[in-house]
Amino acid sequence: MTELLNPEVLAEVLGRHGSTMEPKEYAAIFAEVADATTDTLTEAEHRFLVERGGVDPALLTPESQAAAQARIKIETARADAVVARRSLGTREVASLLGTAAANVRRAAGSGDLYTAGRGRNREHSFPAWQFVDGKPIPSLRAVIEVLPTDLHPLDVEQFMTSAQETLHGRSPVAWLAGGGDPARVVRLADELGRG
Repeated sequence: MTELLNPEVLAEVLGRHGSTMEPKEYAAIFAEVADATTDTLTEAEHRFLVERGGVDPALLTPESQAAAQARIKIETARADAVVARRSLGTREVASLLGTAAANVRRAAGSGDLYTAGRGRNREHSFPAWQFVDGKPIPSLRAVIEVLPTDLHPLDVEQFMTSAQETLHGRSPVAWLAGGGDPARVVRLADELGRG
């Protein structure tokens, strides 16, 4: 395992996987995770490794938990960075919508706007995909309410922005923004949770 922390080996492996992470960053995360005491991967962690990390499920044995946990941290950090780049802060949304920041926070609290957690400055992060022509897409709350709560914000973005056959090749965002029946998107979101 110490060979895995060799900076030259790490740089080569990270490069093969398309990561721009510095070997020192990876080693620090790996060391932190290796020190953690975790009995098993959660179902969400297992799914994330398989779907986002490209890990073969057969490799997820108890002996590989430390490496798997490190990969989760790294991939989650990378995904969180992507979400942060594609999101607006509370004040930015208030400016976009021409309203007070307090109204934006209320809309987030009531579920009328989708938040992807909080950014560095402790403001809510609002993924930009939910705004079309300077307005939130209609009926977003109904869709978000049925999505699985353990979906990463990038998974939510992918669902909301990908063309769907049942929406005549339009994405849920385009469908809702164009006045389409929200019940159709709600059904798709519900099916996603069952799949």
